Formats: sequence, C-alpha cells, structure tokens
Amino acid sequence: MRILTLLFFSFILSSFFSQSKIIGKVIDEEFNETMPFANVLVKGTNNGVTTDFDGNYSVNIKAGTYTLIFSFVGYKTKELTDIIVKENDVKEINVNLSSASVGLEEVVVSVSVQKNTEEALLMMQKKSANLMDGLSSEAFKKVGSSNLANAIKRAPGVSIMGGKYVYVRGLGDRYTKSILNGIDIPGLDP
Repeated sequence: MRILTLLFFSFILSSFFSQSKIIGKVIDEEFNETMPFANVLVKGTNNGVTTDFDGNYSVNIKAGTYTLIFSFVGYKTKELTDIIVKENDVKEINVNLSSASVGLEEVVVSVSVQKNTEEALLMMQKKSANLMDGLSSEAFKKVGSSNLANAIKRAPGVSIMGGKYVYVRGLGDRYTKSILNGIDIPGLDP
C-alpha cells in the first residue's frame, strides 16, 4: 500500500512540475540593445511576465498553441501567432521591437498674475532691490478716499504738496520717484 501511495504522489508531483517553458530576449530593433521591463503576455490567458534587466523573459506554460504579445512604452506592439509548445519543452523566441513615432500637439501654458492685491504688493516689496512702499487696490478701497491724492496721503511718510506733487519725508525732491501703474507722477523737482 505504501508503494502505491508513493507512486500516486510522485505521479501527481511530476505532472504538476512538468510544464513547458517559453524563454527569450526582447531587443530594441534600432539600437540592438536589450529592453528591460518589456511586457510579454500570453494571449487569451492571465499568464504574462516582464523582462529582467538584461531583457530576458521566461513564461511557464502548458503544452499547446499560443499567441504571444510583446509590448513596451513608446514601441510598436508585436504579436507572434501559432507558437506550438510541446510537453516538457523549452522554446526560445527572441523578439525585436521597433519604436513607434508619435506626433505631439503643441501645448501652450499661460499664467496670469494679479498685481493689485495686498499679497502681490508685499511680494514686490520683498523682491525689490530698492526701498519701496505702495497701496494695493484692496487698501485703496478700505481707505475710502475719493481720489488718489487723498489715498496717497495715508501712506506713512508721504504727503501731497500743492495738491499735485508727491513728497516723501526724509528724502530730498531729487531722490524720490513716484509711479502709478507704471506711469511717473510729477514731483516737486522737475
């Protein structure tokens, strides 16, 4: 009885481990280099592998006729049909993949910056090489002035002379420059 049981288990184990194998290498057709991490799939099954660092692959499979699909990102997919695999056979199939040319559309990236906010003003002051101060449109709305001259008076150290000339405390007339939206505002010194 022991011999019969031993023969039974050895038969089951031998049939379990008696699978065929498809091995090979995936190579770049243009540069003749191996392709690591290319995909090899047996069509109609869930059986598939990825090539190793040297472009080698090995698929364990039962005897039969199969179709293999070889793919890699940026390369044309190649499909080999009618591959006959016999019982306990090792079949070697090397494949060359050619690159797929892909036409890309033009991409336009545009950015807009709001320069009239309090944060934009603070960032401009921080990045400026010169000493500067300003009023954002938000601050201008908070002040509630009817015109620009009244709003500028509220900036620290700034006054209006004669209702039209900007004067900054502590600096002579020649050393100040006032700009509003990129346009010079006249000072006392012409």
